[in-house]
Amino acid sequence: MRGIEAVLKKWADNPLITRKQTSKTYVPTVYTEEQAKELEVRYKDITDGGKEVHNLLLESNKVPRQSSP
Repeated sequence: MRGIEAVLKKWADNPLITRKQTSKTYVPTVYTEEQAKELEVRYKDITDGGKEVHNLLLESNKVPRQSSP
């Protein structure tokens, strides 16, 4: 479970977009370009993390289960 929590924490800790300028406004085209770059990175992280979570779940299923008394 700790491994899965670590993967999910990575996703939650990284914002979808970070401001590179000090001004609080963006021109819509610049914002769209920046967001597209950030989303591409995020989608890759989620895809890779999803594979890692899948492998962790497969490993946890290999642990023998004991019945409760």
